[in-house]
Amino acid sequence: MDISQRYLEKITFLILSIILLALGNVFAQEADYSAIVLDIVGKASVQQNGKGKEFSIESGDLLYPGDVIKTEDNSTLTIEYIESNRLEKWPQGKNFTVGKTKTDNVPADVKITERSIPLPKKEPFHMGGDVMRARF
Repeated sequence: MDISQRYLEKITFLILSIILLALGNVFAQEADYSAIVLDIVGKASVQQNGKGKEFSIESGDLLYPGDVIKTEDNSTLTIEYIESNRLEKWPQGKNFTVGKTKTDNVPADVKITERSIPLPKKEPFHMGGDVMRARF
């Protein structure tokens, strides 16, 4: 193998490494949505960032901070904020703006549930404590 062939292989490896690192950074970025639609009865719409055309909402849709939501008559909409595990059930005829972890200025007729997911209790680690033995 001559020097130019080895040089070309090293350059190719370097370029592929840079591309893979760049792709890894793209996929590792934090999601910028803040809530998800859990349930909808009837009809509701979203206006992205409060501007432009309104789109109908379905269960499973992701909501972003600044989105403006409108529930139609005889409709209810339940959303969950991802970071705070906060559930909000919005009744008919309401408009609101999606926040990062909750909706600000929530009317009294909106049902709010703060869900908590208990984390497993960590046991203290003891150096030289219990001895694990294998049976053969």
